[in-house]
Amino acid sequence: MREKQWIEEVLNSTNEIKQLVPNDSLLQDIEARIYTISCVSVKTAWMAAASMVVVVSLNFAALKFFTNNKQEATDSPFYTNNQIY
Repeated sequence: MREKQWIEEVLNSTNEIKQLVPNDSLLQDIEARIYTISCVSVKTAWMAAASMVVVVSLNFAALKFFTNNKQEATDSPFYTNNQIY
């Protein structure tokens, strides 16, 4: 009995809490923060483009270097002829 009364008191204690009402401009402030457009400077954009060009150029140079210097499978010192018949 005592436990049920205590539970009821706890549950009823929330009835005394005053509900908060947000400020009228709060929604507008939140939306303004969400919809702000962040601009990237022209210098940063050009630096990113230049770095991508450098990376792509290095990849092509490495690809060309390694395909020209590729050894045949028979040129390998570990190559053995495993043909049984």
